[in-house]
Amino acid sequence: MHKFCFHKDIINSDLMKFFLRYLFFAALIVGMGFGCAVSNNNTVQSQMPEDLQTEDSSENSELPGNSYYYYSLSQMNEINGDLPRAVHYLLKAIDIDPYELYLQKELAILYLNQRDTSSALAVVEKMLELEPDNVETLVIYGKIKQTLKDDDAAKKAYEKALLLDPAQRDVYIFLGNIYLDAGEYEKAEQIYDKLVKQYDDAYVGHFFLGKIYVEQGHFLKAEKAFNRTLELRPDLEEPHLALIKLYKDYSGVDPEVVVVTVKPSDTIGRISIGRYGFYNDNVLNVIKEYNPGLKSADNIQIGQTLRFPGQLSEKGLLLDKNDKIFEQYMALFEMNPNNVEAGIELSGYYQRVGKKDKAASILKDLGRRIDTETDIIRYIVQYYIEKERFDETLFILDGMRVGAPESSVINYLTGLSYDGKNEKESALASFKKISRDSPFYQDAIIHIAYLYNELGQVENAVKYLNEELEIAPDNIDLMLYLGSFYEDTDEFEKAETILKKGIKLEPENVRMHFRLGVIYDKWGRKDASIAAMKEVLKIDPAHANAMNYIGYTYADMGKNLDEAEQLIIEALKQKPDDGYITDSLGWVYYKKGDYDKAVLYLLKAFELVPDDPTILEHLGDAYLKKNDHDQALEFYKRSLDNREDDKSEIEKKIKDLTKNGI
Repeated sequence: MHKFCFHKDIINSDLMKFFLRYLFFAALIVGMGFGCAVSNNNTVQSQMPEDLQTEDSSENSELPGNSYYYYSLSQMNEINGDLPRAVHYLLKAIDIDPYELYLQKELAILYLNQRDTSSALAVVEKMLELEPDNVETLVIYGKIKQTLKDDDAAKKAYEKALLLDPAQRDVYIFLGNIYLDAGEYEKAEQIYDKLVKQYDDAYVGHFFLGKIYVEQGHFLKAEKAFNRTLELRPDLEEPHLALIKLYKDYSGVDPEVVVVTVKPSDTIGRISIGRYGFYNDNVLNVIKEYNPGLKSADNIQIGQTLRFPGQLSEKGLLLDKNDKIFEQYMALFEMNPNNVEAGIELSGYYQRVGKKDKAASILKDLGRRIDTETDIIRYIVQYYIEKERFDETLFILDGMRVGAPESSVINYLTGLSYDGKNEKESALASFKKISRDSPFYQDAIIHIAYLYNELGQVENAVKYLNEELEIAPDNIDLMLYLGSFYEDTDEFEKAETILKKGIKLEPENVRMHFRLGVIYDKWGRKDASIAAMKEVLKIDPAHANAMNYIGYTYADMGKNLDEAEQLIIEALKQKPDDGYITDSLGWVYYKKGDYDKAVLYLLKAFELVPDDPTILEHLGDAYLKKNDHDQALEFYKRSLDNREDDKSEIEKKIKDLTKNGI
């Protein structure tokens, strides 16, 4: 199902203004529980404000019996913002004059302004009972039903309204949108086609027809519909964006061909001027391409049909896809020079066609704005860095740097781009340019440390992080990363020291306790590892990885297996598709001697993580216990193939099996 959004000014009529003012359907809360009751004359009444209950009981007999008097009081209270009191007086007016539809309509509007949709609906339904063919009431009823997601009732109301009054142009839009949202494109097309045939200036209809044609694969018709929208409303951005998407997504969109029948006094030049506003040799050459039998401009006859391309460039040449995209971005940029997407895309186009000065001017301006406008950062990341268009990104950032030579944002994005290109030294240099007061500085520190590590310079990473910690001695994140580097170099005592320092600063930092537990495990201090993980669970009882760590460690040690089983089962509730936790449960059952259950869970772990050498080895061990030597050997061999180091133990298991002729 597709949802089509459009510019806030796309529907501009008296009826739509009425709805925008009174209904404000996007903000309505469906199903709000406002109490309502039915009076003796069948009008809907809301609960009366308490102060008015007293007023009614004491003064009711003295108040006039004129409905206009109460209507005026209602209007005054509505203007003052007292909607409950406005409703109260309007209900009094309706008590006196229950068949006045205008009063009923005002009451429905008041209920809607209070977001009391159910009461508003009851009023409108009463109005339809009194006058079932009232077009305005049918439209209001349709909009309320549409808000309540009752599209079938809304469609019936709109269709009846159009049958009674085909001139309700906005109702075509309401009805067409229901069919669009439901993906019923043929019906939506019929509705909008009726609209534009009756009102050719209904730009909304042309726009949505374009959307429908795209869904149906009629790309030339879509292009024509979007262009017609722009002819009617050149100030709208949406048709330009729709055309850009059309040209980008559908490379097969060919230029429209118009067939012209030659009339008396027609010449190629006159027809061209009529179609394009100019004529030159380029135009003639293009027309010859479209009409292979045409030898010269003078070789035409009355009644002859000629093919003319729908659009040509200013020089009289065929527009290719990139030219068309450029034209749309240019139009957007002229409408709004601050449009980030248009500016960036135009700069690339100018660069490709050799207009480097124009490209530089746009990028320089974007550079001046990048530190304060997050839209620029978001667009570069989303459409360039995430799509790994790193060379284009670097061109854009280099151009922006002219406008902001010291920008930390530009340096950070440049570092990401070089890192994406695997140019580590250049990435390192870019991250080092980021100023200490930048919000990107913390991330830059981590990037620099990891780049040193990837360059094989772990000692530089450790040195760099220690230097940063001297400047910011309470930075927990830096301590955590420094601890991980010590962990990687097996400097467990240093890792323990730095992590304990962090825990002293933040005793309930889960990441610190967990990392310390991992380090103790690698250090061979199993009991200390379990104690650290239990500290994690004291802070976060639902920490699945800590539960798994304790359970697997118990299983590996062959103790507390019931507790291990319960911990891992609880961890799997948190992460049911985690292959490593599933492996842990299988390993617990292996240690318990339940080899059938062990194989069951280990196979599931293997499905989730098919290349992990430990899981493969566990499967081999379990099958060996079940005396299935063939399967055991198969999984041992797979485990060996997936190991990069520490192969001696698995090689011994394979050797022990094969020496017995298996």
